[in-house]
Amino acid sequence: HVGAKEFRHNQKRAKRGEPDAQYELGCCYHYGTFVDEDESAAVQWWVKAANQDHLEAQLKLAWWYHHGTRPRPEQHLYWLQRAAQSGDVKAQRTMALYYYNRQEQWQQQPSDDGTSSEEMMERNIVDDDANDYYGGDYPNKNPDEIVLMPTVELEPNMEMH
Repeated sequence: HVGAKEFRHNQKRAKRGEPDAQYELGCCYHYGTFVDEDESAAVQWWVKAANQDHLEAQLKLAWWYHHGTRPRPEQHLYWLQRAAQSGDVKAQRTMALYYYNRQEQWQQQPSDDGTSSEEMMERNIVDDDANDYYGGDYPNKNPDEIVLMPTVELEPNMEMH
């Protein structure tokens, strides 16, 4: 945690666009350190840092949109995906499990033309990559090989004044 002098210094650095300072400032707003707790301001600063590929900010946003006061699954997945693309192994594993579970749900549903999932699998229509990643060797896979979810559009960033 930061002291009052470091907080003021981080404010200046964050306004200049430094991602480490933006992340720290977001944490100060989140925890109410030297400022009143303000989740909106915390998220805004984390987004600024995360958009500059700050891994901790990406993970914090993924956590926030999953466990925070306003859960938003599409934002949770977006930031989790960004963290996975940044090389975070835990985020990569979580994304792999997500896709594996989605594939399992999809396989249990018949297609629009009545074709069973087993028949579709036999025709090689289903891409089975999720099963490969879910197996014991997933963490050793190249993260660039992971087929990630299409990104979702973010709300426009609000400027801090």
